[in-house]
Amino acid sequence: MATAVHWETGTDEGLGSARNDRSRNTWRDRTEAYKLRSIPNEDVYFYSKRIDNSRLAKPVDPVTRRKAAGMVAVAVGVVGVVILLGMPRLANLMTGMQIHALEDERRALVAAHDSIEIEESRLMDPKRMIAIAREHNLVEPGPRQVIYLNQLAKPGSKEVLEAKLK
Repeated sequence: MATAVHWETGTDEGLGSARNDRSRNTWRDRTEAYKLRSIPNEDVYFYSKRIDNSRLAKPVDPVTRRKAAGMVAVAVGVVGVVILLGMPRLANLMTGMQIHALEDERRALVAAHDSIEIEESRLMDPKRMIAIAREHNLVEPGPRQVIYLNQLAKPGSKEVLEAKLK
């Protein structure tokens, strides 16, 4: 068989020169010059088998779990520090808002107090009181119309005169 291969390709030195010349001019040699090279491993076929890993349990890695717990602890610590650093500013902000609300409430109360004082002074005007007393026939009682239950508390004439002058 080796002889036939050597004869077909024309590489055997033992064959005559006429045969070697003729083999180079064959139709096969002329068409093979235009063929593409073969791709490496093109004759290899890979079959992918479907694998069911539903019953497979991942082993617990204590090192990874410890690292994850450490990262969570660090994140919680950082968030806690940020919150603690922000607390004074938040407290100042809330206190400022409360102060402004109390100032507004104080202004409203002062305005209400002023309006009540103005109304009270208008209602307690002596001229108005005398006019109302005359409308209802309320006059100052005379000295004989007053009866003192406690004789020791009876004012002297001088005290009555002073009270009337006020």
